[in-house]
Amino acid sequence: MAKESYDPRKSIRAAIGTERYNVKERTTSYTIDVTNDRGEDVHVPMYISEDMVGDFIPEMPYIELLLVETTYEPHNPRATIREMRAYFQFNIYFTNQDGITPSSLLKKIKDKLQDTTRNNQEDVSGTWYFSITNERNQHSNTGKTLDYLCIVEAYGIYTDRC
Repeated sequence: MAKESYDPRKSIRAAIGTERYNVKERTTSYTIDVTNDRGEDVHVPMYISEDMVGDFIPEMPYIELLLVETTYEPHNPRATIREMRAYFQFNIYFTNQDGITPSSLLKKIKDKLQDTTRNNQEDVSGTWYFSITNERNQHSNTGKTLDYLCIVEAYGIYTDRC
């Protein structure tokens, strides 16, 4: 991977998600799978932020993977060895739907992200290691519904040689 930029989101999404075909949208996506309060399966799709353009607004709940920053640190004078760190967010969007208690669904999604991250943190293609660093919640009232956003921050590390 020498002399390339570093963005591990697609590899991480593939490592922690379940690949599913969406008949309605005629697309394949990776999902985090949880159950709602009634015991029904909820498949929460994960999208790369740059793929969410134009008229494409996914149905809630969904997760957006947003690349926040990538740093490159040379480890010798000629920079033939670099440590690359990508800081990104799992932005979890959801609303108060029938059969879903927001706090319950959010806990299940965050628990699943934590679990799959810990189980796969050293097994992502093109990434030496990745981990979740913190979480924070936001919400907004749009008049008819209460929309929620949980931001789960994470980073990946990779070292390359030129």
